Amino acid sequence: MQQRVHYQPTDPGIRWEKDPGIVIDVSDVGGNWRSITPNVIEVGAGFRMYYTESGPGLDYGASPARILSAISHDGTMWEAELGVRIAPYEPGPGLRVVCPDVVPLLEGGYRMYFEGQAHNGPSTVMSAYSDDGIVWKADPGIRWGDDNADFGSPRCIYVESNKKTLYRLYFHQSSATIGDKTIVSALSEDGLHFQKEPGARIVQETPFETATVYAPEVL
Repeated sequence: MQQRVHYQPTDPGIRWEKDPGIVIDVSDVGGNWRSITPNVIEVGAGFRMYYTESGPGLDYGASPARILSAISHDGTMWEAELGVRIAPYEPGPGLRVVCPDVVPLLEGGYRMYFEGQAHNGPSTVMSAYSDDGIVWKADPGIRWGDDNADFGSPRCIYVESNKKTLYRLYFHQSSATIGDKTIVSALSEDGLHFQKEPGARIVQETPFETATVYAPEVL
């Protein structure tokens, strides 16, 4: 089933060996560019990776970022694809778009959820649609956000409820009342209009979480 996320029919085991070399390098060797936040989906007989390219400055808070993609037949050797999947745009995330998560849709096509950052104001969870996974068009509005907190690093899964297939979106929230960052969730019937669920899924508790809790991955 195309919509099943991260399904592996056999156990890959617990011993891993890092592949040699760089999987995806930055497209510009000048400055301090970064290729980060990869997200991989299966396409045909291979795989497509969506990732963020940020730079060229060292200060991430002021650095622009865009979403690119690469293709692979075996998941090991990757070739960067031409063009930009999603670039910063106005009105909205004029500074950067980061942390892509691509979901195959039940009716065909794909939806990408991502974090959008304006030049002024908090970050929000946004989305875009594509027929082929290459050409993307931003969906109107935002999926979640307000003026009192930053929201981002989204991950979306399908859930069954009352014989309906719903979208559950996990994302981080940063605010003075809840903490630096915590992971919350929201539900939607169409993948565009979400209703936030009560409480938090993960809050900062242990000494390892004193700085931040964010970027969930749900299997």
